[in-house]
Amino acid sequence: MNAALIEKKWSFPAFCLLIAGLILVKSIFLGEYGRIGPDSDDAMRLAQIRDFLTGGQSWFDTNQYRMGVNGTDMHWSRLADIPLIILIGLFDIFLPYTTAENLAISIWPPLSAIVVLVGVFTGARFLKNQEAAWLATLLSALYLLTHYRFSAGAIDHHNIQFGLISMAVGFALDPKYRAKSFAISGICTALSVAIGTEVYLFDAVICGFIAALWLFRGNSAQNGVTSFGLSLAATLICTFILVTNPAAYGTLYCDSLSWITIAAGALGGLGLAIVSQTLSGRSFPIRLSGIGVLGVTSLGLLLTQAPQCLSNPLDDLPSDMKTLWLDNIVEARPLFSATDALLIGPLGIGVTLTAFILAVMKITKGEHRPQYGLLTTMFLVGTMLSLYQMRFVGFGQFLSFMVTGIWIYELLQKTNDKGERSLAYLGGVALSIPMFWAVPGVVLGQANKGEAETRAAIRAELCFSETVIAYMQTLPTGRILATDNGTPIFLTQTDHGTLGGNYHRNVDGVQLAINAYTTEPVKAMSYLADGAVDYVHVCRTTQETIVLKDHNPEGLISALFDSTSPAFLSELETLEDGAVTIYQFNPR
Repeated sequence: MNAALIEKKWSFPAFCLLIAGLILVKSIFLGEYGRIGPDSDDAMRLAQIRDFLTGGQSWFDTNQYRMGVNGTDMHWSRLADIPLIILIGLFDIFLPYTTAENLAISIWPPLSAIVVLVGVFTGARFLKNQEAAWLATLLSALYLLTHYRFSAGAIDHHNIQFGLISMAVGFALDPKYRAKSFAISGICTALSVAIGTEVYLFDAVICGFIAALWLFRGNSAQNGVTSFGLSLAATLICTFILVTNPAAYGTLYCDSLSWITIAAGALGGLGLAIVSQTLSGRSFPIRLSGIGVLGVTSLGLLLTQAPQCLSNPLDDLPSDMKTLWLDNIVEARPLFSATDALLIGPLGIGVTLTAFILAVMKITKGEHRPQYGLLTTMFLVGTMLSLYQMRFVGFGQFLSFMVTGIWIYELLQKTNDKGERSLAYLGGVALSIPMFWAVPGVVLGQANKGEAETRAAIRAELCFSETVIAYMQTLPTGRILATDNGTPIFLTQTDHGTLGGNYHRNVDGVQLAINAYTTEPVKAMSYLADGAVDYVHVCRTTQETIVLKDHNPEGLISALFDSTSPAFLSELETLEDGAVTIYQFNPR
């Protein structure tokens, strides 16, 4: 093998490692090394991992025993814990546990960016060529460098989900329908299903594309479609066995991997493999009948065995939990609900809509119509879901680079009458960078509102500062009533338990916390007793507290906010220049 071939072979892996390294260096420079990410789910993920590694909990036991009234059965998959568990276990061989943990939570998020890069590069290469793929990858790399989901400490599952969907789509774009490409797509689709339910609609689009591809292409897509179906079914079954307690095999869950997901997914995958092997050479009406029977069977299984799983589990929450809890979770809000909507909105979907238009133009020109059809559908789904909840923004953005990278490449190839290269590609570059879409909001002054929210977030950090945590650790172990964002922090940095938390299965705990905070002190005492609360944490600098206070000016939190405590609460300490006060509950 000559040197040029070796250099070409290793150039992409080297580039991926370089980007991961740059993300890590940036995080170190910003003081993020060894610190858990800004999302409360990052801290809860760490709590789950510690429960397994140091707390003695079973692999199959993801219950958070210190959260809620009687503990909370979490809906999270252990699959997302595996990379961190492996890294911590490896580093713990020659480093103290704390050092090993800090190193693992710092390097895993940057490493997960490589999964995104592979997906984007593969998709753009299939649609155009190697040069266009490099441009697409460069665009995604520039965005990855600034995306907080890939910074050190951001260990929740969102980053790997972005990567898995990118790879599932990227390999499904293979115009030659090769079995290897489609097998990888099926594996990535199944893994994303097993990790979290938020991607189910994206996965359904991918599966629908594969089925439609076979329907219209028949024999030419047979091997690829069979490979996708078998790999999808096999991976779903294997992951189910890996992360599910055998005692819970028959339990139905709508918000996590359970037998109904496996049954529907495996039936669809195996069924697709069977019909593609037996009906590929038959007429279109017969193939359509085969797909129709398969679709009706899979949907019928869901409708008859788990109709409740076709609805949003959050719709069943009590009304006050929706208004005082769910509506205050930032990632669960609609994209244009932020105070700086003209900044955040275009930033979130501008690139995705650009890529959608470009993909539609490709379809009208007859270029890779099936593949661009998949992408346009993913862009539409991503945009609609982003308008519903901000958490979905990244999926459309990362997929868009496959299309915008090709666009820029083609603009670079254009020359004018004099043979000079056109500068139009500069506009393409601008429209392909998410931050460019924030310019209108900055011009209109929306950035000032964003800065105000940033300042509010900084003030909120006082609630759970090192001083506050250190003081709480001096108290006898008990249960804390605190705002929901504090739950993962108290669980990872103290020995105490908490009542609330941003997790929909903890309905009783969250409801009791809301009732205790917002009802008159006389009634609040009974709620504190029902929740077996020992300490009440009041922070005057967080928006969560202000929302609860404004809900009922006569409620307990309003009185405590003004430092007026009822007889059943004893003030223990006031910290951070009056921002935080800790009370002890003395039930009569």
